[in-house]
Amino acid sequence: MRKHILEEAMFMAHSYTCWEKVKMVMLKTFVCVAVYCTFMGSAYTQAATAQGQKNPEKELLGPYHDIKSLTTGNIAHAYLTFIENVRARQGTWSEDDWIQAKAVLRKLDSRTNSMNRMLKVADRSHIRAAQSEFRGMEARMAAKD
Repeated sequence: MRKHILEEAMFMAHSYTCWEKVKMVMLKTFVCVAVYCTFMGSAYTQAATAQGQKNPEKELLGPYHDIKSLTTGNIAHAYLTFIENVRARQGTWSEDDWIQAKAVLRKLDSRTNSMNRMLKVADRSHIRAAQSEFRGMEARMAAKD
C-alpha cells in the first residue's frame, strides 16, 4: 500500500514539474509573440509615415490620435471614433489598411489595459462593444477573400 502511495506521489510530483515547464514555455512564447507584434505594428506605422502615407492613428482616431495621453475620461470616445472611422472606410480598404487598423486597436487596447481598473463599467462595455464590432468586420473581410 505504501509503495503505491509513494509511486503515485512521485508521479504527481513529476507531472507537476512537467506542467510547470509547459506553463513556462507557453509564457515565454506568449511574451515573444507579444513583443514581435508590438514591434511589427510600430515598425509598419513608422514605415508608412516615412513613405508619406497618412498616420493611421490620426486617420482613425482623429482628435484622440495621441494614444499615450488618453485618460479614463476620453478613452471610450477614442474607441467610438475609431469604430466609426473603420465603418466608414472598410469598404475601400486593402489588407495593409486592415493591418494598420489592427495595430492602432492594439495600441488602444494596451492603453486601456493600463487603466482598466479605473474605467467606469459603462465605458468598459462601450470599449468591449467596439472591439467586438471591429473583430466582426475583420472576420467578414477575411471571409470575402
